[in-house]
Amino acid sequence: MEWERLVSASLWGTGLALAVALLCRYAPKIPASVRFWLWWAVPAKLLLGLIPALTLALLPAPKQNALASTETAPKISPQTIASKQKPSFPALKNLEKSPRDTGITLLTHEIEKKPTGMRLLLSSFQLFWLVGAIFTFVRAVNGPTRVCAVLRTYRRERADSGVWEVPGMGPLVFGLFRPVIVIPTGLSDSEKRLALAHERAHLTRRDPWLALVPLAARVVFWFLPTVYLAERMLATAREEACDALARQTTGATAREYGALLLKLTQPMSGTLAMASPVYSQLQSRLKTLAVPQKRVAVWPLLLPGALLLPGWRLAERAPVLKKVSPRPLSYERFDLPTLGGLYSDAFAITDSGQVVGAANGRDGLGRATLWENGAPQVLSEGRSIAFAASETGGVLLSRLKPGRQQAQWLRGTARQSLPGLPGFPETVAVGMTDAGMLVGSARTRNGAATRAMVWERGQARALGTLGGPSSQAAAVNGLGWIVGKADLSPTETHAFLYDGTQLRDLGTLGGRHSKATAINRTGQIVGMSETATGERVAFVWSAKTGMRPLPGTDALALSIADDGTVVGQAEGHAALWNPEGQRIPLDPSLIIARDINPRGEIVGQGQVGEDLRGFVLKPVVAAATSAPRRL
Repeated sequence: MEWERLVSASLWGTGLALAVALLCRYAPKIPASVRFWLWWAVPAKLLLGLIPALTLALLPAPKQNALASTETAPKISPQTIASKQKPSFPALKNLEKSPRDTGITLLTHEIEKKPTGMRLLLSSFQLFWLVGAIFTFVRAVNGPTRVCAVLRTYRRERADSGVWEVPGMGPLVFGLFRPVIVIPTGLSDSEKRLALAHERAHLTRRDPWLALVPLAARVVFWFLPTVYLAERMLATAREEACDALARQTTGATAREYGALLLKLTQPMSGTLAMASPVYSQLQSRLKTLAVPQKRVAVWPLLLPGALLLPGWRLAERAPVLKKVSPRPLSYERFDLPTLGGLYSDAFAITDSGQVVGAANGRDGLGRATLWENGAPQVLSEGRSIAFAASETGGVLLSRLKPGRQQAQWLRGTARQSLPGLPGFPETVAVGMTDAGMLVGSARTRNGAATRAMVWERGQARALGTLGGPSSQAAAVNGLGWIVGKADLSPTETHAFLYDGTQLRDLGTLGGRHSKATAINRTGQIVGMSETATGERVAFVWSAKTGMRPLPGTDALALSIADDGTVVGQAEGHAALWNPEGQRIPLDPSLIIARDINPRGEIVGQGQVGEDLRGFVLKPVVAAATSAPRRL
């Protein structure tokens, strides 16, 4: 049971019950048949609230840029190096191994942590809920079980019939597939005719089947007073609706029908407690008999109809992806300049070609950097790395202060620090959408545990785990779907997909560990997984095919374009896989490829002599009469 979803469903159901109660109070002439459906919508909404939220792709799709043609930007030449000092950027050494992890130095090993007191408390609540649900279910089936036992005994005494007269029982309808009508003995012929008309109205309305919904809601939400209120109110409306149908069928007067109700509800003692639910329902039914039931417009049903659906959220429409044809013959390489030092590295590239990453200066200090048309721009004066950028001008970077790591969101001249959680003060943000959804992770000061995080509309929230101590988010697509990795236990970690409702375990390729690093707008996911033999291989995942390995050993897929082209690292060199999953060789001096944009431009880090440089690979598109592709 997803407890967050259970609480959310309870709140939505309670809100709907309040709305229905207000509507019935200020519109008392609503017919009983309409009131029944209004109240029936409350338990239905509670149960549907347990279904994962539906993503409504109604917002405009992100703008798509056409694939770059043979036009290329001027080649970037490295700046003159004033001194041959070694770059002081130790955190980036770990990133070369796992650059799309959501932390910097904290994510190069698996985390072990014992279960916390909070999780033990949650387990206690789970047990408490389960005991309550079982008890409620047993009580719910106790009545039908007793009726079934009586009817089974009575069946031996009478021939099989659709209407049974049983002393002290009924009137009622029993059964779903072969329902029978039970009426008490001692009724006159006219009273039998009215009682049978009422029970047949239940069958006409399919009430035995409709009653399963409030019953299921009562078992699951046994702790919620709203369930019992809605069940009592819809039961009253159901009886009143059947009363109206019975009178319409038989032509009985209100006095005749009211006398039958009084006779059937009178207990053996001859009195009826005014505080009992039976008295309250009887009083309501007698009052309704005096009010003519008229047909009304169905507009009151629009309220529960609109709120009856599962939770939903707006998202960007998936873009219409244009097939890239023809594919590039080769790539032209552009090395990214440093800030005067020996080191630069590219982590992400936007659709328009802006590149973000890090570079160091003559002092050896690595700083978050943005390159536009080959010109570097320093984003932070302190030690930092820029992990992501958006078309709307936002940049995500992490500042590496002594003993602390802090994520920041840059928007023009505005700079916002992203908060963590209680006990998880340090943050890293690595992915963002053009709409401003940011993802990453928060960690404890000692790095013992992490939580996958989402920052949106000024709010920070954790995504939870798969049952283990930690989780980390690595990327997000335009639909708001998030991928990363989460622990199942202190010794097992799996890639996950978060679709707005829960973490979905994507599994592995046979080993104990996997992680997802990127997701494109069509929902394809890439990352790394261990095999049963312990080998580390890159994978691509889709809802249709599941997780499939990509060629290469010691491999890691880091980004996937909308057409399915994948980039990453294999055998210690940058790797490129085409949409069919075939490995395309690249220049062996390229160490790692970290991102690819819709125009097919690839960024990463390579070797230039003895120095390390970020690079941009721009595709050279083949002409129609060109020779076969070469790289």
